Amino acid sequence: MYGGGGHAMAAGAKLESWDCLKQFVKDTNNYIKENNQ
Repeated sequence: MYGGGGHAMAAGAKLESWDCLKQFVKDTNNYIKENNQ
């Protein structure tokens, strides 16, 4: 029971951090574009 809950929680945390990572990459790309103009 605990193991299953832990796996679900880990998957949720991983998904959340992945969304943050994608947003970070997007912001970084925009920042680079603005500075290269």
